[in-house]
Amino acid sequence: SARTLDDETARRERIVDVAVPLAKKAAASALNRGVHRIARNTGVMSYDWPGLGASSSQVANALRGVNALHLHWTQGFVGADTVGRLVERIDRPALVWTLMDAAPLTGGCHYPGTCARYTQRCGACPQLHSAIEHDVTRLTWQQKRTHLSSLPLVIVAPTSWVEERARRSSLFGAHRIERIPVAVDVEVFGGSRDARARDRAAFGLDDRDVHFFFGAAALDDARKGMHLLVDALARLHGRLDESTRARVVLLVAGRDIERTLPRLPFRTRTLGFLDGDDALATADRIADAFVCPAIEDAGPMMISESLACGMPVVAFRSGGAADGVD
Repeated sequence: SARTLDDETARRERIVDVAVPLAKKAAASALNRGVHRIARNTGVMSYDWPGLGASSSQVANALRGVNALHLHWTQGFVGADTVGRLVERIDRPALVWTLMDAAPLTGGCHYPGTCARYTQRCGACPQLHSAIEHDVTRLTWQQKRTHLSSLPLVIVAPTSWVEERARRSSLFGAHRIERIPVAVDVEVFGGSRDARARDRAAFGLDDRDVHFFFGAAALDDARKGMHLLVDALARLHGRLDESTRARVVLLVAGRDIERTLPRLPFRTRTLGFLDGDDALATADRIADAFVCPAIEDAGPMMISESLACGMPVVAFRSGGAADGVD
């Protein structure tokens, strides 16, 4: 079903809803859960199950008259085989793929950690505790190699972290790769000193205190580095005198943060789940620094958004932090 935007753009632009049947979604989810249960895997993995995405004919009908195809997040929607068939239907195609993490480059993992098997052919995946060369990650890698690696494809990497892994990738390392950061709306993420003062007053924050803002995730998610942040805060607490400790306030946002809060040694103020850019921008403006303890990340966007608000960022040299923080 198509819906037009307005009379002026209707001639140039159409939005088409293409759905993946629930039965296909359920089948793919069941296969993923089965692999993870057998492997005792807790990482984020996405496999390419042929035939379990949107049908190529359904998507192709939406591409009538299209000359350029720009892929973004395709997991669970179109597989490598479908993309390959779609490109065959485009006259003199221009094909661009913006990568938001490493999943398109690998046999399934979104974050390879210290594993470099994506630079070869995957298989014997350490995240799956697999010693089998032809495991599901090798099969996924082969699907991508067969259907995607020879396409006239330009890879867009939003951060140097993604760019580095794309250039090392056995699938797309020989393709043209461009680094184009994800844009930040400075009309939203910014604001004057007056806006900062107004927001801080609305939250009842004391200007004599120092406020560190961070998003809390599960402590057992090693990639997000929450365990390292908790340790760093404990060390900081031990180095400060009592009067200085009393001035430190942690602004904590996110879902399911109750298990994290008791481990934090300073006063805390929970902001809940920040839904939308305006809420995030407000949190950025009222804090004195944003802390990102992730040790492996393709971004996150919160780093560039915080910098756009003029807020200092404390982070490891990982992901987008290395691009924006001196």
